[in-house]
Amino acid sequence: MKKRTFILPIIVLILMMLLYLIADYMNILDLVSLKTDRFNVGFFAVFVDNIIVLTIAVMTYYVIDKKAVYRQHNQEEVAKAILKRICDRCKVTVDSFDDAVIAEAIIKKAKFNEVEDENSPVGKLNKNPFQNEEYLMNAFLDGVLEKNILVKYLEFKETYSDFVFLRITLFDYAPLYEEKKKKFLHKYEELIGLVK
Repeated sequence: MKKRTFILPIIVLILMMLLYLIADYMNILDLVSLKTDRFNVGFFAVFVDNIIVLTIAVMTYYVIDKKAVYRQHNQEEVAKAILKRICDRCKVTVDSFDDAVIAEAIIKKAKFNEVEDENSPVGKLNKNPFQNEEYLMNAFLDGVLEKNILVKYLEFKETYSDFVFLRITLFDYAPLYEEKKKKFLHKYEELIGLVK
């Protein structure tokens, strides 16, 4: 709820209580010929106590809710920043293959007769952009980011890995890896569009 929804009734009740106390203190009720001995002071005390308790409860709820909303918003912004950073690092890697010198150096380091592991050039290219993925997955598990973003992210990651693999292993067959690059750029734009 909005802040004004809670505060307006509280202010009205406090003003009514203050007006009553001022009227009682200055004996205004006696001046206008109203008998104050007929007022139920016990009822008024309970009424005032309840108003104080309700005021404190509403104010506490508002403060806690405000902090929770801020925390949720902050978690979402951090998760989106991590996701955007991962996407940008992948795009930089894919774009670096356009530089013939860099592409040739990476391809020369690839060992085509061995199984690729995390320390191989292909493994490092597949792993490095995703160093903060653990934090991102926690954000998905905690519900900070929506499921549709997770689906797009996993498609993006798969397309990125496919491109890197094809670009290195089929370095001399441009039509295939260029098609994968177009698909990667499309997935990149889709995912970036979701996190803005």
